[in-house]
Amino acid sequence: MQLYDDEECAFYPDVFPDPSTHPSTVSIFSLLYAFIFVVGLIGNLSVIIATMRHRSLQSVQNIFILNLAASDVILCLLSIPLTPVTLIVKQWYFGAILCHSVALIQAIGMFIGTFSLCAIAVDRYFRLVIAPGRPMRRSHAVRITWLIWMFALLVTLPYVFHMSLKRYPGICGEFCTEEWPDESSKRVYTFFILVVQFVIPFTVMTFCYRSVS
Repeated sequence: MQLYDDEECAFYPDVFPDPSTHPSTVSIFSLLYAFIFVVGLIGNLSVIIATMRHRSLQSVQNIFILNLAASDVILCLLSIPLTPVTLIVKQWYFGAILCHSVALIQAIGMFIGTFSLCAIAVDRYFRLVIAPGRPMRRSHAVRITWLIWMFALLVTLPYVFHMSLKRYPGICGEFCTEEWPDESSKRVYTFFILVVQFVIPFTVMTFCYRSVS
């Protein structure tokens, strides 16, 4: 127990112990996260730099792959470093601004990755099935990329307004959690995210790849 804001409190792992706080588990996951961070960052930055430097690599498909690499860089920078720390120490050390913005940026990165994979599938479908002699122009791919970013921002914007720092009686520290006006609003948004991020892209990609196979 320790004094925290004039009250005695205990740290979350002491009150609710679980295997994720065991030293061996922490060591293993720290090494894995560090490996994923280094490989993911170097690999995706290499793709971005190579594509930007060489115009011959800027095909329609590679523009979408570039977009996918950008989303992976976002996740490497804002998800991989913060997630293990939060999972291990069981509280939020990064302040209110990051609490409101990190969930948004992580979600944007995931949506951009999913939509980019979907765009690659649709481009392949159009090139091989709909209009074999009329490939999509690079300018169209760039416009689609911008639309992907704007749509990803639009559908994830609620995270800015529904993430907040909370404290719990008797527990030390602050916790970054979702707060909704009621449970039904949270369920509706969760279902919406499931449909937009998984069901629709999965259906589109399945249809496109089955059609060209």
